[in-house]
Amino acid sequence: VFPATADQPASISYNKMYYCDRDSFNKIESGSSIARLADGKDLDTVSDWRVKFMKDSVGLSVSDKECRLRMETDIERKSLHVLERISDGHMVAMASTTSRVGAKFMIGNVYTSHPFRGKGYAKKLISSVVEDLICGKTAQYNTALLFTDIPAAIKVYKAVGFRECGNYMMVLYQEPVIL
Repeated sequence: VFPATADQPASISYNKMYYCDRDSFNKIESGSSIARLADGKDLDTVSDWRVKFMKDSVGLSVSDKECRLRMETDIERKSLHVLERISDGHMVAMASTTSRVGAKFMIGNVYTSHPFRGKGYAKKLISSVVEDLICGKTAQYNTALLFTDIPAAIKVYKAVGFRECGNYMMVLYQEPVIL
């Protein structure tokens, strides 16, 4: 990450790309948690998580307002999934499904709240999302895609059945650029 000017990106990242299909999918039992689509009552929490995700994973400071707008949009599109503990209904993780094209979709915005990291919650959520969208009774897709260079995330995704399939480059600008 480096200082951006009007014509220079704020961030350029190079990551490995991963895919998961019906043949490679490994179901992870959800145990004492349940995955569901996020709704309006979740907005404050997931907006806060989005701010932290952008800082932790992408290295950018993004306004609360911008993150709230993104999460509102994901909730309206029914593309934001959360995992909550059954015992107390406490949300512990989120993930978005994005870039749905043909029989493929991308998973992004994967975040586990700091106190709950290392307990398998992200793995359970990603497994549930992939199972519903690729293997479920109403499955609409045959392949999930994602990208990352974070070792802990790679371990999670490989446990669910994701396999490396290439490279991904992302360029983020501080302000929109008209091409």
